[in-house]
Amino acid sequence: MAVVDDVIYSIACSGPAIGIYPIGKTGINCVAVTPSNLAATQTKIAALATALNALTLGVLINDNLTIGISIGTGGPTGTANRGSKWIVSAQETSGDLNKFTYTIPAGDPSHAVAGTNSYDPTAAAWTNFITAFNAIAVSPAGTTLNFTGAKLGGRRR
Repeated sequence: MAVVDDVIYSIACSGPAIGIYPIGKTGINCVAVTPSNLAATQTKIAALATALNALTLGVLINDNLTIGISIGTGGPTGTANRGSKWIVSAQETSGDLNKFTYTIPAGDPSHAVAGTNSYDPTAAAWTNFITAFNAIAVSPAGTTLNFTGAKLGGRRR
């Protein structure tokens, strides 16, 4: 099995009181970080963070690889329910073609096809996310992953 690293993105969602924000997290495997690929991997992690931020009503507050990188502070100004999630599907590009799912907390429904819970493949937020995701995501075995789709879901649907 190939060695991979995890990138964990933390998203502040709406809380019961001002200043208290529940945190939703989503994690994605990426290629193992080495001194020779650190800068390129950090660039890919930042691109995926930007793309994730466009798909959530929450506030992306940080990502963690080997070291944490602070992206934002505080919480959302409106409702950003961490139970409402984008459920992202991906599949290995070779080998066993295993399928994987990831979640994006506090999913923003404005990026769905009107009248559905399906992602809008023409939305800039999704094209940016797909490009960033496909550039960095790998399976736990290190096999490259490709985005295959997304739907709004979670505990509240």
